[in-house]
Amino acid sequence: MNAGPPNYGRSTPYGFTLIELLLSLAATSVILGAAYAALFSGLSGFQYSSQKTEALTILQRALDRMTHNLSCLYISDSSQLFRVSDDIRDLGPLGEIPNDSLLFLAFANYLTWEERPQSDLAELEYLIDVDEETPAKWLIQRMDSPVDEDRESGGVIRLVGPRVIGMDIHLYNGSEWVEEWGSRDGLPSIVNITLYMQMADDQISKKRIETLSANVWLPEQDSRHNSGTGEGEPSGASG
Repeated sequence: MNAGPPNYGRSTPYGFTLIELLLSLAATSVILGAAYAALFSGLSGFQYSSQKTEALTILQRALDRMTHNLSCLYISDSSQLFRVSDDIRDLGPLGEIPNDSLLFLAFANYLTWEERPQSDLAELEYLIDVDEETPAKWLIQRMDSPVDEDRESGGVIRLVGPRVIGMDIHLYNGSEWVEEWGSRDGLPSIVNITLYMQMADDQISKKRIETLSANVWLPEQDSRHNSGTGEGEPSGASG
């Protein structure tokens, strides 16, 4: 029995037309695109959440150290030092960030210098500076003991918080919040500290900034050390 000629042009149940293949490819592309977008979004959210947790942990540790030092503040009629300088710095794409500094005397009992007179009383300064080895902005602690006449330099530098790019300090003087404090103005009642930290520099968290604040109630003192005259309770730091 002879087979007939090939049946060109007739559809068979064993193949797909070009249109069917194109539609299948289009549907597959849409499904894969949606799956990729969902996966990328989930990974991005997880990565950002991890970076945020790390940032808040670093900020909390830095604030804890500052709070501990301020709770050991040195109060004396003859030798008083507590100074806050208010400043701001333009960081380009990140905008203007507060760049305050804090200088005070406190009892610090973890001094380890050798061949020098030892004292629990130390000059402490907190400010934002650039670490030359990283290089990146850090929250810096400068500690100098024994206390001398030079209140602007000396001592040992410690790196407290990496990528801390700003610090904003407000002080309650008994009647209102102020942004600066002189070294001979006595002591404020409350110190409000806000630290600004830049997230890791990647495509997910680029240009994002985390902040964390803390209030520090200073030890009670004689009223002549307080520059404020009001007796009202503070409602919160301004700014």
